[in-house]
Amino acid sequence: VLLKSPNGKQTLKEWFSGIGLYIPENFGKHILLGVVLGMVSLTGMLLGSVFTGKYVFSWSNLTAGHMIFSITPGIWEEVLFRGVLFILFISRFKSVVKAFWLQTVIFAVCHLASPSPEAIAELVSVFIIGLTFSITAYKTKALVAGIIYHYIHDAFLFLVQNPGGEYHGFSDNATFYIFLWMSMGVNVMIVFFFANS
Repeated sequence: VLLKSPNGKQTLKEWFSGIGLYIPENFGKHILLGVVLGMVSLTGMLLGSVFTGKYVFSWSNLTAGHMIFSITPGIWEEVLFRGVLFILFISRFKSVVKAFWLQTVIFAVCHLASPSPEAIAELVSVFIIGLTFSITAYKTKALVAGIIYHYIHDAFLFLVQNPGGEYHGFSDNATFYIFLWMSMGVNVMIVFFFANS
């Protein structure tokens, strides 16, 4: 079986490897990295929710349906954005930097719900989270850690947010997003430490 995009004619195995979808050396470390990144992300959201003073823990927010559904973006968004598009843009623009930023911007815009102040804050947040997914893929040279990280972030999202995921007013939103964004900064440092270890 031959595939052409994004790296020209390749076998299926070469295509998967070329976009980062393969089992890397130290596979266990990649899995552990993904779990740690996901837990840090959830911790940031939980702290942001708690400090609004409106957080209520409830296992009912964690449903099997949502956990199963979260497999889809966890895998396919990483394959599409951090795999196929990233490689296509590198090939097109001959620049890792341009490819990195472009696919991250597209990822964020694809999550834009509506043109409102809350949606813009969410857009910025998704962009920052997307940066950490992109850095994870680039620095590990594989998609495994990013897929696990993305899945954990999405699957347990509602468990660590305020009821209904609602943050009203500037104070609530600022509190939640500051903690979330700080956790993304921590994740970037973890990825760089992993890549250099």
